Amino acid sequence: MKRIRNQLILLVVASLGAMLLVQYLRILKPAQARAVRAACNGMRPSPTNPVFGSMAGPIAATDFSLQDASGKQISLSQYRGKIVIVNFWASWCSGCRSEKPSLESFQDDNGGDELVILALASDRDWAPVRRAMMGFEVATAEEVLRKPETYGVRNPKNLSAKGGQVVVSRIDGGRAASKGGLRRLDRIVSLNGAPVESRDDLDQALRASGDKMTILINRNGVIKTINLTSSEKLNVLIDPPDDDGNLGAIAKGYGITAVPESFVVDRSGNIRHYFINKRNWGGDVAATCMQDLIDG
Repeated sequence: MKRIRNQLILLVVASLGAMLLVQYLRILKPAQARAVRAACNGMRPSPTNPVFGSMAGPIAATDFSLQDASGKQISLSQYRGKIVIVNFWASWCSGCRSEKPSLESFQDDNGGDELVILALASDRDWAPVRRAMMGFEVATAEEVLRKPETYGVRNPKNLSAKGGQVVVSRIDGGRAASKGGLRRLDRIVSLNGAPVESRDDLDQALRASGDKMTILINRNGVIKTINLTSSEKLNVLIDPPDDDGNLGAIAKGYGITAVPESFVVDRSGNIRHYFINKRNWGGDVAATCMQDLIDG
């Protein structure tokens, strides 16, 4: 009798536990949905788009095919079954450049086999795109001397260059350039062994470079070697304009009027979110907003 009584007690306890678990899950699921909605609202998605109209429901994303830095054709449709963030940007856009580190952080934390970021650059040439991805920009010595304040240079007499020779004019903090030790006003002597005496020389060397750059620089008369390795986690594609404008053909086809803008495409190829201007992708808000799509 005692054993039967104990078994009944265990049965009752187990039943109560199961009931409590079911009730907890019933409460948890709506709470999670509310948290996701709140996070997505916090990222301020745009309700409309000039091409797609209302963004209230899932909308089929227009497929595209563009080249990556190696010349390989990459299409949106080849990532069906994954979450894709399509980020429209350009090397000449300061807001785009400042958004890239948080996109990289988001890719690190949420990527893997479930999520892909396609960064479509509205540029005609890989040279400025590669500079932007490495985190630095350049100018000629003549340009810096003409308007030193434009380049944040207090003492242009420190220039180890003249005329059309190329000097580093800007360093993006936290990117490969600053981590590698490149500094403002460094004169670029060579890149991957190719001599650099002009902007054309530099651009030609950049077009032939990959994810790694060995830059020989002249810093106040001292020659130094700077090794840069792109920490880029994004799939960068070039989306050249098809007219005299500055926005790529695919960007215009998506209704982009200014960069940066981003679309979140679900596993079925439908647009779920549309964001105008840059966002902080590295925070908890973005991760929570995207979690239901990633887990789905």
